[in-house]
This record gives sequence, structure tokens and C-alpha cells, in this order.
Amino acid sequence: MSLGAGMRNGVLSLVVLLAGCAALPAAQETGPPLTDGLYVVLGACPGEGCELGAWVATEAGELRAEPDQNATITARVAAGENVEALESVLRLYPVRGEVLAAHQGLEVGDIVYRLDYQGEGFFNLWRRGETLTWSSSDDEGAINWSDADDEASNPRTGWWVRFRGAQGQSGWSRADGFQCRLVPSDPAHCQLM
Repeated sequence: MSLGAGMRNGVLSLVVLLAGCAALPAAQETGPPLTDGLYVVLGACPGEGCELGAWVATEAGELRAEPDQNATITARVAAGENVEALESVLRLYPVRGEVLAAHQGLEVGDIVYRLDYQGEGFFNLWRRGETLTWSSSDDEGAINWSDADDEASNPRTGWWVRFRGAQGQSGWSRADGFQCRLVPSDPAHCQLM
């Protein structure tokens, strides 16, 4: 049994069409912009009431030439020493997630990335080139998050603050080991130096 010319052309056209579709590249998943594999937020101050200004070292610590645990130590601060927080940077690994239930404008199948913490249970979330605000309380089963990388093992991750000590020495340190000196009349804000 042989196919007629019209039928052969139709089958051939269908085969060519399907082959062309198979050759189309899949949509590329693009995550947030990274610097040396990390998401970087300049001027970050995560959490409620976070401000730069007058802080105190809660324990003895080291200040470094740049925000990196392997950087040269430029100075040391004593526990209880008053310091000024001058600038900050947050470096983190974005956590990838897949949306399982449509919610807050997200669609099932969307690939999203959890970024930095804003405070009061809210995070920045990256989706298809835009940053969104996401409440972690709205996350109940809506997003399947991949395991987060161990940021503690990376000497460059975390929230870094550049401090100036009481003797004028300056350098970078992770923010743990320091706390803001609160304004007595307004405990939601740090004192300014």
C-alpha cells in the first residue's frame, strides 16, 4: 500500500514541523544577578529597626581590610568598645524554589529565589528578572525550597559591616559580635555618633 503524493507531503511536513519544535531551546531559567557566585546587597541592614551609626562590640573581635574572613586583619576591638557602623554589605546564596500552588501573583511551576530578609517575616524574592516581597508565613507548602548552601563555611558570606573603632581604627567584620547602641528615648533606633 502506498501513500499518495498529497499524503506523503502532509506526513513529511508534520515530521519537519515536529523536528523543528524539538530543536527549539527550552526557556532558560535565570536566577538573580550574582557576583562570584553570591547575591550581593550593598547597604543591607536586615531586620526590624536596623540602622548604621553608634554600635558597641559585644565581644572582642577583629576588623579586616575587606569583607572576607581570610582578609588581612587591620585592627582589633575590645568587648564593650564603642564603634561606629559606617557601611554594610550582605552576601548570600539565593535559595531556589519551585512554586507548587498559585499565590500572591506566583504561578504553579514558577522558579523563584529567596534573597535577603526584610524583617517581620518578609523576604525579597526573585522571579523572572524582578524582585518581589514575599511573606514567609504565606509559604506554607506554596513553594518547594531546595536545600540552602552552608553560608557559614564561606568566608565571604553573611552580613558584613565596616566599623570605625574608638581609636580611629577601621575595618570590616561580620555583624554578629556587635550591636547597635539604642537611643534611650527611642529604643527602636540606634544613636548617631
